[in-house]
Amino acid sequence: MFDKLRNFLFERDVNGAYWYTTNSSAAWQDHEKDNLLLAQNHPLLTPGLLFIANLFAQGRFTVINSNTQKPVKNHWVIQLLKNPNYFQTQIDLLESMQFVKLARGYVVLYSKKGISADKTDSLFVLDPELISYPEDFISPFSFRSRDEEILNQSVVYDKHGDSIKIQLKDLIYLFDLPSGFSQCKMVKSRSGTKISNKLVSPSRIDGIKQTCYNTQDSLIAKNIVLKTNGKEMLSAKSGGFPLQGKEQREAETFVNQGYGLGWNRNRTLLTKSSLDWKSMHIAVRDLGLDESIKVDGNIIFTALMIPKDIMSIEAKKTTYNNFKESMTSFIQNEMVSMMNDFTSSINKYLLQDGLELVGNYDHLPVMGFVDSEKYGAVKMRAEALMALRQVGVPDDIALDLLGLESSMRLGELVQSQGQGDKGSDNKDSEKDAYEEYLKKLGIDDVNNR
Repeated sequence: MFDKLRNFLFERDVNGAYWYTTNSSAAWQDHEKDNLLLAQNHPLLTPGLLFIANLFAQGRFTVINSNTQKPVKNHWVIQLLKNPNYFQTQIDLLESMQFVKLARGYVVLYSKKGISADKTDSLFVLDPELISYPEDFISPFSFRSRDEEILNQSVVYDKHGDSIKIQLKDLIYLFDLPSGFSQCKMVKSRSGTKISNKLVSPSRIDGIKQTCYNTQDSLIAKNIVLKTNGKEMLSAKSGGFPLQGKEQREAETFVNQGYGLGWNRNRTLLTKSSLDWKSMHIAVRDLGLDESIKVDGNIIFTALMIPKDIMSIEAKKTTYNNFKESMTSFIQNEMVSMMNDFTSSINKYLLQDGLELVGNYDHLPVMGFVDSEKYGAVKMRAEALMALRQVGVPDDIALDLLGLESSMRLGELVQSQGQGDKGSDNKDSEKDAYEEYLKKLGIDDVNNR
């Protein structure tokens, strides 16, 4: 209840009148305590994170044999990802996991096994901030021989809620920033000294928090201006001190309710002296709030590695080719890296040796641009190889010049149709072969077809 009361301000004017107002800025500053809350309620950061999380979840998975590179059909890990738990689909799980990973800096998957079962039955995304570690938690560098001792330690999830006790070997940690260098959540070693917990990590949002606050403050300031615009001031040229008390209220009631073009109002205003009128309107564009928000957006999207041609609030024109190239580059450089991090963690904790989970985005329509570029490069190589062979360059040297394997088997060089009469001879032989083929099919009248 006290947290809610902090969001109200007590205000009083010089006349003694008082009132309570909601302090929106104070409520926003509560987000400073929680990166996930900030990530879920920011006008620029939230759509950026949702874009990445949704794109990440579009990946397709296959379990392959590490030696033969052939896919393994109907593997249980693929079925687990398709139906991870009772309330989420594969896309739901991956979106939640990636969103929390970017917001917190790391995320934890709970690999829940059934009773007396060796295989994982369900996967759940945990909020790492709700994990409580024991005082004597072992987290320093250790020998591989102590892995079992470390992994058998237990932590408590949501201590003040569900309070679930989970062994460390059932948790899968995925990190956004480099792990093992955070000084938060220090734990006590068995010798009694404080050591850093290698399983926690800071977030990239920590570096742009002030920018996120600036965005919200700019929007609050703009809202205040919009609500106060339209006000005006009337004052007498002589004795222009502000009215107070009953006299002020009577004057305001007269001007606001008795004068104007509305029904039962008087269009004539009689005064004892000349009046000065002044508009209290503020031009929002003069405050530069919109420009400030645009700058904040660029900083936030840059921190998320999202190119301007994909997501921007500047409303600048971009061509489809620029968008296509930026999207392809973003998938190859960012999404594939995040996918490899996920599949590597699954391989380590859930798959036995000799098998490997791989994910890709080759099925996305925008990735067709990569295929066209790849095929174009192959065509150029083939044309260059043919040109080198036609001018008499030995095959092994031609292959080496183009960066191809020297052991590659090449067929007989086909001459172009422009050399001598070979082109016409080839056409005649092709026609004869075609007619012979039709005769075999019982079609004799070739010219009538």
